[in-house]
Amino acid sequence: MFVPVNCTSCGKPFQVPESALGKPAACPWCQAVVTALPVAASVPASVPESDSSSATEAPPTPSLPPAPPPAPAQEPLSLDDAPAKPPVTFRPTWPPTAIPVASPVSAPRTPFKLSPKTIVIGLGVVVVVTALTSFFLGFRAGRISDVAWFEFTAPDGSCAIEIHGVPSEEDVEANAGSSVIGGKRYTTRGWYSGVTIWLAWGDLDPALVQSLPKDRDRVFGATALGVERDREKVRLEGTITKEVIVRFNSAWGIEVHMDTPRGKAIERLLLVTDGAHPRLYIIGIEAKNITPESPAARRLFHSFKVNN
Repeated sequence: MFVPVNCTSCGKPFQVPESALGKPAACPWCQAVVTALPVAASVPASVPESDSSSATEAPPTPSLPPAPPPAPAQEPLSLDDAPAKPPVTFRPTWPPTAIPVASPVSAPRTPFKLSPKTIVIGLGVVVVVTALTSFFLGFRAGRISDVAWFEFTAPDGSCAIEIHGVPSEEDVEANAGSSVIGGKRYTTRGWYSGVTIWLAWGDLDPALVQSLPKDRDRVFGATALGVERDREKVRLEGTITKEVIVRFNSAWGIEVHMDTPRGKAIERLLLVTDGAHPRLYIIGIEAKNITPESPAARRLFHSFKVNN
C-alpha cells in the first residue's frame, strides 16, 4: 500500500510504499533526497516564543545513517493503487495497405453448339441478304436477264426482233416530210430493269421507193431519215449527243444517241426498200445508263431481221 508524503524541499506531494516511511526517498519532482514522512507528520507544530524559555530542551535527534545514492527518477505515481496505463499512440502507415478483395467466381461457360435449326436459320438469313443486295444493285440498272428475252415477230410477219416483255401496240401517224404514209409501234417497258424497248415502222411512199436506187448521194434518203429523227427527238424529249451512219445488209441508216429525262436513248433508223414491204424501221432502247456496248443494246440491234 502507498502512503502520501510531502517533499520537504519543494513541498509537492508524492507517494511511497508504506515500508519506506521514515527512510530517505527521492522526490520525483525536484529530485531531492528527503525523509519520507507522512503528510500529517512532515510539518512540526509551531511553539510560541513565550514558552520557549521555560520549556525544557528536547532530546537530541539521533543521527541518521548516510543516505543511499539517489535512485533513478520515476514517474509520479497516481493516487490510485493501480499504476497508470501508458497512452496508446496511433501511427498511420504510408502508403496505406490495400485490403484484399476476393475476386468473384465466374460461372462455368456452357460450350456453344450449333444445332441444325440454327444452321438452317443462318443459311436462310444469308440467302435473304444476298437476294436483297442483288435486287437493289440491279434495280433500274439497265440490265435484262437472259430468261426475259424472247423473239417478237410483227403481226404481218415482215420483221422479227428480240425484246423483253409483252409489247403494247400503237399507230404511227403519216409524215409527209419523210414520205412515211403510216405504220405501227410496239413498246415494252421493264419495271425492274428500267429499260424501254421499241420497234416501229412506217410504210414508204412508192414515189420515194422508186427514187432511192437512183439516189447515189443519198439526198432523198437522208431527208427522210432526218425528218423521222426529229420527230423521235420530240417524242422522247431528248437532246441529240451523237449521230453516225450504220449499215444493215444492203440497206443503210443512222444511229442516234440522245439524253432524255429518263436517262439515255439509242435509236437506229433504217431505210429498207428490199422485199415486199419497203419501210423505214426504227429500233430503240432507253435506260438510265445505256450505251452501245451494253449487253441489252447489242442484243437488241443484232437480233433485228427483215423477212422477205
